[in-house]
Amino acid sequence: ETNVSPLAILPKYKNRFVGIPSAKDLYATLLDKRHLPLDLNFSRLVSRVAPYLSFRQIEYILETRPPTDWQPSDIRRLRYVYSIKKKVLDISESYGGLSFMPQSFFVSVFLGEATRASLKVSEEKVEDNMTLQNNFSTGSNMKHVSSTLTGLRQRRVI
Repeated sequence: ETNVSPLAILPKYKNRFVGIPSAKDLYATLLDKRHLPLDLNFSRLVSRVAPYLSFRQIEYILETRPPTDWQPSDIRRLRYVYSIKKKVLDISESYGGLSFMPQSFFVSVFLGEATRASLKVSEEKVEDNMTLQNNFSTGSNMKHVSSTLTGLRQRRVI
């Protein structure tokens, strides 16, 4: 929708987005100095925010820069998120009706957990005392939050 303001510019939510670049900023950095590899912190930042981007945005990001411009773990994550979003699009095109609602819910839970798990693995590999940005929330408390899938399994057992 073109008539909806981004949350990042609304005063109520502005503080939550401090340090997180807008899509415009991401694109500008991607297109700037195309003859040089991407900055290490920028590469990691894009891979971390990838699940929040649309399929078309990730597709554009992957097409804009060659794989050699990215950190190896970051390009793997971008491709992984891209493949999951592509599968979601494929699934959504062939689903319909109320009878599919429970199945689509569990598929979305599974895909969310898979994406979250890939981030945990990615974080463990790169925890070599480097930071994404000083004021970007790293989400390190994610390790202490039980997953949705785990919660559903525990309820089923009880």
